[in-house]
Amino acid sequence: MIVYSENEAYELYNRYALEKGFSIRKHQKRYVHGTNQLRERSFVCSKQGFRYDYRELEIIKREQLDTRTGCMACISFKIDKGVWEIVRFNDDHNHDLALPEHRHLLRSGRSIPTATKGVIDSFVNAGIGPTKARSYIAKEMGGVTNITFTSRDCHNYVQSRRLNLIEPTDAQMLINHFKLKQTQDPMFFYTMQLDNENRLTNFFWRDGISKLDGDCFGDVVIFDTTFRTNKYNMVCAPFVGINHHWQNVLLGCAFLLDETTSSFTWVFEAFLEAMGKAPETIFTDQDQAMANAIQKVFPNTCHRLCDWHIFKNAALKIPHLYGKSDFQKKFSKCFYGCDTEEEFELTWKEMIEKWNASENKWLKTLYSLKKKWCPAFSHDFFSANVKSTQRSESMNNVFHRVSRKTLTLTEFVDHYEETTEKQREAETNEDFRSNQGKPHLRVPVGILNHAASLYTCKIFGMFNKEFESAAAENIVEHFSDVTTHFYTLQKEGYRRKHIVQFKPFDFTITCSCKKFEAMGLWCCHIMRILNVNTNTTRIPQQYIVRRWTKRAKEGMTIDRYNEPIQTKAKESKTTRLNKLMRKAFYAMNLAAFDEKTVQMSEESMEHLIQKITDYKRSLDVSDTTNSDSVVQPNDTLSDKITVLNPPSLRPKGETNARIKSRNEKRKRKTTNVDPRNISNVSQTSKHGVKGLTPSSPKKKNNFPTSNELGKCSEYLSHDLYAILRLTPLQGHDTELIANQYRSLALLLNPQNNRFPFADQAFRLIGLHEA
Repeated sequence: MIVYSENEAYELYNRYALEKGFSIRKHQKRYVHGTNQLRERSFVCSKQGFRYDYRELEIIKREQLDTRTGCMACISFKIDKGVWEIVRFNDDHNHDLALPEHRHLLRSGRSIPTATKGVIDSFVNAGIGPTKARSYIAKEMGGVTNITFTSRDCHNYVQSRRLNLIEPTDAQMLINHFKLKQTQDPMFFYTMQLDNENRLTNFFWRDGISKLDGDCFGDVVIFDTTFRTNKYNMVCAPFVGINHHWQNVLLGCAFLLDETTSSFTWVFEAFLEAMGKAPETIFTDQDQAMANAIQKVFPNTCHRLCDWHIFKNAALKIPHLYGKSDFQKKFSKCFYGCDTEEEFELTWKEMIEKWNASENKWLKTLYSLKKKWCPAFSHDFFSANVKSTQRSESMNNVFHRVSRKTLTLTEFVDHYEETTEKQREAETNEDFRSNQGKPHLRVPVGILNHAASLYTCKIFGMFNKEFESAAAENIVEHFSDVTTHFYTLQKEGYRRKHIVQFKPFDFTITCSCKKFEAMGLWCCHIMRILNVNTNTTRIPQQYIVRRWTKRAKEGMTIDRYNEPIQTKAKESKTTRLNKLMRKAFYAMNLAAFDEKTVQMSEESMEHLIQKITDYKRSLDVSDTTNSDSVVQPNDTLSDKITVLNPPSLRPKGETNARIKSRNEKRKRKTTNVDPRNISNVSQTSKHGVKGLTPSSPKKKNNFPTSNELGKCSEYLSHDLYAILRLTPLQGHDTELIANQYRSLALLLNPQNNRFPFADQAFRLIGLHEA
C-alpha cells in the first residue's frame, strides 16, 4: 500500500490499530547518510520496549502504571521521491488487545475534533464547565464510547484555550502599583519571575511592617497553597506568622503559576531575601514538591506537616480502619500522646500489629514522614504550639470572600493590604488593652504578678492555666547528685510521668515534656517544682521569651533614619505634600529679602526639578527586585522589556466553573429542565428559553441546566449563522463546513425552534434528516 505523507502513514496504521484494539506511537527515523533526507519511518505498538525508571530514589506522589511489555508489533515505510511504501509489518502482540468497549480510551485514538472544540468553547463561554459539557455531548452522541476524548482531555483543552483570554495590561499595572508603594514605604520589597515569553509567572511582596513583624515573629511560619483566586487561577500562597497576642500576622504573600519544586524554590528564596533570615519551623501541607524546595532553601528549618490534612486523608485512604473508634484513639495518640521517640515507636508498632496494617502503603508513607508530624521528634524546635496550617487557611477564607472570576492581580493586592490593615488595627487594640491594665489575679502570687506585668493578656492566660494545673501534679520520686535535683511527677489519675531537672546554682530547670523549648512558656511540671522547693517570685531572664511579652516590638526601627516604620508607612500623599510645603515656605521666606538669594533659590529649584524629572524617566520595568524606582500609576513604563500577563492555567483539582455571586448562592426556586425532554418548554424567544415548567429543585444529573442551555444556544446559533452567511457554500467549502459541524448536528435539535437557524443550517450543509 502506498501513501504520500507522514500523516497519511500514521493515520493508516492508527485506524488499523484502533479497529484491532491497540494504540500506536511514532518510533525511529532513518535518513540518507550525510543528508537530512528521510528514507525510512517506523511506527510501533505503544507497548513496545520497557520502561526506564530514572526516579527510583525519589518519593513519587502518584505512581504511574507500567504499560510497556516489549511488544514487537510495528510497521515501517520506505520513502522514495515522496512515495511512502510499506516494507516491514509485524502484527504479533505479546499482550491482550483492548475490548471493544474500551477502545475509545486508547491514547492514539483520543482527540477532540475541530467541530467539537467549537461546541466546547460555546459551552465554556456560557459559563458551563468542561465536565458538564462533555457529559452532555456524550449523552447526545449515544454514550462515552462514541466520543474520542476523556474528561482530562476536555479539561486540558479548556486550559490551553484560556491562555489567550487575559488582558495585556494587568501585569504592568501591578508593577506600577508596587513601585508606587515604594514611594510610600522605603522598606517595601517585591520580586517577580518571568518566563521565556516575558509573561509574569510568580511574584512575591511584603511591606515594611511585615519586615518588622518577621524580625519579631518570623520564627514560626505557616505556608499554605490550598486557595486560588483571580481570573488567572494562580495559587495564592500567604506567609502567616503568630504575634504576641496569639493573632495571625501576614509576613508576605506570593502568587504562583503552578505547584512545582522550581516555583516553591523561587518563592522560598524570595522570602529569605525579603526577611533576611529563615524560620525555625515552617508548617505546610503534605506536598513533595514543597518538601524538596524547603530542604534546598531552608536546610536547617524544622519542616512540620499539617495534622488536620493528615487526619482528613486518613479518613479517605484507610476508611476501613479510621472508622473504628479504637484505631482513632491509637492513631491520635501517635500525634498528641507521645512525649518520646521510644514511646511513639512502641505505640505505632502496637497499632500496626493490632489491626494487621503492616502492608498498608499509605501508613508506610506516613511512617516514613514521622519526623515531620510527630511532636516527639521536634520538641527541640520552637513551634509556638502550632499543629496545623489552619491559621493560613483562615486567611484564605478572608481572601475568598472578595474573590471573583474577574479579579485582577492589582485588585487582589489592594484587598490584601486592607486585610493587613485590619489585622494591625486588631493588634493595636490588644496592645492598648495589655498596656492599660493587667488581668485580675484570683491568687496574687509573686510569680503571677510578674507574669501579668510581663506577658500580653492572651499569653498570660496560657501561663496562668499552667500555673493552676501545677496543683494536680504530685512528686512521686526525688533524688539528687552534686549539682542537680531530679524530680519525677505524675498527675493524679494518669499513668504518664515527667522528669524535671533543676540546678540551683545557675537556676537551670528543664522538663522531659519540653514545652518551654517548643512553646517558650514554663510547663505545669516546672511550676510545681518551683512552688514547692524555691521561693521564686520572678521569672528568670533566661526564661523570658521576648516574642510573647508586651514589649516584643519595643526598639524595633528598620528604616535608615531610625524612625518607626509605622509612621512612614501610613503617610499619605497629602501628608508628604504638607511636609514639603512647610520646608519650601521657610526657604522662600528666607530668600525673598534679597535679589541674590532669590536667584540662588530659583537656580536650586530648577536643578531640583530637573533632577526629579530625570530620576522618574530612568525608571525601568526590568528592575523588579526591591528597586528604589518610583512609578506613578499612570506613568508609562520603559519599552525595553514588556512584561505580559501570566498564562491562565487551570490548577490541579480545580474546576473551571465560574465563582458564584452572593445572590446566586441565596436560597431560591430553581427551574431545572432535563435537556433530554425539551417538551417542557412553554415559551421560547429568539435567543433561548424564557419560561420553563418547574421541576424538582434538586439537580440529580450532571447536565447543564435549562438556563445554561438557553444561553449556550445563543452562542451556538450566532456562530453558526455568521459562518453560513459569510462562507460560499460551493464545492470543497461545503464539505469543510459539513465536517466541522457534524458534532454540532448531534447536539442541536432541528425540530425545535429554541435553537435559531439550526434547521436552515442543516439544510445548507446537507445534514438535515427528513
